[in-house]
Amino acid sequence: MTVPAPPRDGLAWSKGAVRAILTNSRYTGHQIWNRQRKEEVLLDVEDVTLRHRTKLVWNNPDEWVWSTHPVHEPLIPSQRRRTSTTTKPSPPNRSSA
Repeated sequence: MTVPAPPRDGLAWSKGAVRAILTNSRYTGHQIWNRQRKEEVLLDVEDVTLRHRTKLVWNNPDEWVWSTHPVHEPLIPSQRRRTSTTTKPSPPNRSSA
């Protein structure tokens, strides 16, 4: 896993980029499963032959499964991530399309 590089224009990272890095669970060194699930929605409930559409939906962070031990060297201490995520709501609900 690589840490994103700073912008090419030589300026500092934006606040949004820093927040994205600090709140990214992968940088804690742990593997996380069950972050998203697939939901299949029929295009027409009256005619199932028209198939369905598959959507990825974010699961509640309480349902995420974390590895017991780190799988790689943490790039961000767990305490730093905990303090940075308390100021931001849970992942967006991207299920609406």
